[in-house]
Amino acid sequence: MLYELLGVPENATPEEIKKAYKKKIIENHPDVEGGDEEKLKKIIEAYRVLSNANLRSIYDLQNLKGSLKKKHIEIYRQIEITLKESLIGCEKEIQIDFGRVKCSSCSGSGSSTGSQYVPCEVCSGHGSQVNLKNNGSMSVEMCQNCRGKGSTPIYPCKKCSGVGGYEVVKQIKIKIPAGMSENQIIRFSDVKNEAGNFIISVAIKTLEDGVWSRDGDDLKLNFDVDMISAYIGKRDVVIDPYGREIEMEIPPGIQTGDFQFYRGAGVNNKDGDLTINFIVKTPKFKNDRSVKLAQELLKEIQNIEKHRT
Repeated sequence: MLYELLGVPENATPEEIKKAYKKKIIENHPDVEGGDEEKLKKIIEAYRVLSNANLRSIYDLQNLKGSLKKKHIEIYRQIEITLKESLIGCEKEIQIDFGRVKCSSCSGSGSSTGSQYVPCEVCSGHGSQVNLKNNGSMSVEMCQNCRGKGSTPIYPCKKCSGVGGYEVVKQIKIKIPAGMSENQIIRFSDVKNEAGNFIISVAIKTLEDGVWSRDGDDLKLNFDVDMISAYIGKRDVVIDPYGREIEMEIPPGIQTGDFQFYRGAGVNNKDGDLTINFIVKTPKFKNDRSVKLAQELLKEIQNIEKHRT
């Protein structure tokens, strides 16, 4: 079992796996007394799988079933969409790394048919390289030339250039239905390609714009009101995310924190409502003339209020 090779539990964090790998590879390196080159190669392969989140997920799923012939492999992703997209539905494209597959030409060996192997000239057949840092510490990494195998073919496979396989990365179009909620998951089953059969689970994350927001089946709108309109009132129309026109009447003297309630104007085909929260905006005066006009207006308003009383 790969976890046992590194000496870590199945719930080990990436940091714990990396730390254990460095320790094990130093202990088993052929240049160290008591080193085991064959075990070293297995440790390098174990780390290659467990340090890759996608490969580790695949390995865990396969190990859970006790078989490498698992019919479907599930991949989890999160996608960010706007509030409007979550309400009316949309189509998105996401990139999925389905993992590494063997080259169909060389069956994963990396060599042309009948080609012999020679020790890797970069790592001298060890499958790893020891790097000394300026502070005197030692770093052991998998050899990138032979990918930890310790040997390379004299005549590499032409299709995969001797690598033995390739990563299957594809752009997948997904259709997000209308009315999706935050953290709701959509599952796309039976996605097939050369890497196998997959189930893709996509979690929805909604990006709110600070104007419109959602609370369950209810919608909320923060609506800015200029000072003149706040004082004398006005009629206005807002367009909701569905394109519906909502007529409203702002009464004279409205204050920040006041709101209006519209029953049945929430999430479409639901029982939700709409709440419009008013925010009175104070203007920024850019010159003396603007200040003077504001002072004259304020004086006029004070006179009107005085006569009312």
